[in-house]
Amino acid sequence: MGLAQRLVESSGVSVGVRRDRLRHATRTIAQAAIASMLAWWISNDLLGHQQAFFAPIVAITSLGVGLQRPTRRAVEIVGGVSVGVLVADLFISWVGVGTWQLGVTVALAMAAAVFFSGGVILVLQAGSTAVVVATLVPPTPDAPFAFERFLDAVIGGAVGLGVAMLLLPTNPVRQVDRALHGVVDPLAQVLRDTADALERGDDALALDALARARGLQVKVDQLRDASRHTADVALLAPARWGSRPALVAVEAAVPHLDNAARNGRVLARQAVTAIRRQDVPPPGLPAALRQTATAVTRLADMLGERWPDRARLAAAEAAEQATDVLHHTAGLFSQVVVAQARAVAADVLYATGLRYEEVVAFLPDVPEPRPTSRRDEVDDTD
Repeated sequence: MGLAQRLVESSGVSVGVRRDRLRHATRTIAQAAIASMLAWWISNDLLGHQQAFFAPIVAITSLGVGLQRPTRRAVEIVGGVSVGVLVADLFISWVGVGTWQLGVTVALAMAAAVFFSGGVILVLQAGSTAVVVATLVPPTPDAPFAFERFLDAVIGGAVGLGVAMLLLPTNPVRQVDRALHGVVDPLAQVLRDTADALERGDDALALDALARARGLQVKVDQLRDASRHTADVALLAPARWGSRPALVAVEAAVPHLDNAARNGRVLARQAVTAIRRQDVPPPGLPAALRQTATAVTRLADMLGERWPDRARLAAAEAAEQATDVLHHTAGLFSQVVVAQARAVAADVLYATGLRYEEVVAFLPDVPEPRPTSRRDEVDDTD
């Protein structure tokens, strides 16, 4: 084994993991390389600007922001850089460089950004760019003020966003699908582990399931962010227009997945209490929880063509099993577990796009509660 490979593996991350990381970053690297080349070519070669370095820098900056944040924020970054360059070039070319000049330059750049927009990102970017211009690349007698660097910043931002949206747009479906699995897979596992814990009377396994359930909120928030952030790509990138219906469906389902995660957390907590109180679970309860997990898992197909039917059928079966169990238990905490399983199944149905009336019609023998909200849910604090 070579020295380089030993050093890599000794860091705790395998070569294979690093290769996968590099493979996933290939598109981003290609976008950055192309955007920087195009921005430099336009500013330096085509327009003949003498100090065109701001063009590729802003191109890469706007590209990186546009990949993971709404396009509006990417535009704020470009605007902030442009304002910072313009104000700093004007002021430094007039009064020269120095300590007090730096402070005044930053204040003027940020004030201009507040006046024109007020966005926090734009204001901070204007201030930091003014620092760069005032300290590292101030105007000189040989290179006095001109609008060139301001234009370079605008060109770089336009090129970066153009590459991100038109030339090599990222795949929004893949990003949302990864975030969606980050919610439904662990939630389904919580339900399966809770079923096993009730079957065995295993307090430790139930506590582990509860701990994972409490970590679901972070995953839900990540899914919410992913569904919002990729909407710009699906809207502006012609190559990704076909993904818009699926992404809209996921975005509409996020509140119901949030409810399902909260109901799953309450379910896991009540299962812990039931086990500790030796509340014997009725026959069929573990099976009902596993069927509920299956219904949740089917939501992972949300970006496919026929996912609603599969998810709805699984959720209906889960609700029916849970309701049947409810008729055979007198234990209070087991009843709560069953009720929460039914609530999760109902959340699955809502997530497929059904309204309250449609859910009731879809399950005529199972009166489902209206979609839960944070105000209505059971308190799950210990």
